[in-house]
Amino acid sequence: MSRQDDMNRTPDERQALEALRSLPKPRPSAEARERARAAFLAAEPPVSAPVRRPGRSFWVPLAAAAVLLVAALGAWNYIDTPRGTWTVTDVVNADGVTNAPATGDMIPSGTFATAPESELEMQLGRELRFRMLGGARIEVPEAPRRIWPGEIVIAVHEGEVFGTTGGQKLDVPVRIIAAEAEAVITGTTFAVFQDSTGTCVCMWTGSVVVTSRHDGNVFTLVPETKFYIYPDGSTSGALPLDGMERMKLQMMEDAGILELGD
Repeated sequence: MSRQDDMNRTPDERQALEALRSLPKPRPSAEARERARAAFLAAEPPVSAPVRRPGRSFWVPLAAAAVLLVAALGAWNYIDTPRGTWTVTDVVNADGVTNAPATGDMIPSGTFATAPESELEMQLGRELRFRMLGGARIEVPEAPRRIWPGEIVIAVHEGEVFGTTGGQKLDVPVRIIAAEAEAVITGTTFAVFQDSTGTCVCMWTGSVVVTSRHDGNVFTLVPETKFYIYPDGSTSGALPLDGMERMKLQMMEDAGILELGD
């Protein structure tokens, strides 16, 4: 409050203010001060919120999820792994074979053709071995998967193809498709010829079922016979094998399946 304000007041007002200013300032008693000090010392410090760290209950679900993920990836890799590989087991006059594969080569899939003086032989794992003679052209699929393998479908466009399963029944059937017929091989030594005459399926031993691609009629072959389906859809019925066919089929039977170590 300024001195000018005091001058503006009445004498009575100034006298009252002077009386208030002369009063002693209030101070707490010693007892009050002691009570305040005791309360201050007795008070507990504030407790901060604890920091939560991931405990065992946090990591267990994550670890379980990781294990399941690894197991799922491993199972999928197993399912998607081929049951075997196509391996070239013999080549005659490689210059006359498309892609010029060498003995021991792994073949994923593809179309292969042999010139008149060339031959190509390959084997799938320990299940199927076949030989293309000169002047043949075929399509070979990828090796079947371990799970849900389906069928092994081989297309014979022309020429002669001899094959064997080594006397064992196949886990995965082989379907050979030619111009006039389809042959399902489940365990046998066989041959398929395709030329302008038609499609001929030969069986030495085992089981071969032939289906006409003209009318869907199904024929079951008997050992040491052959069966023609002609371009007009007619069939030959069961015919005896000739001497050359018997010799080649017998050689294929005796050759059997090679131990390739895969």
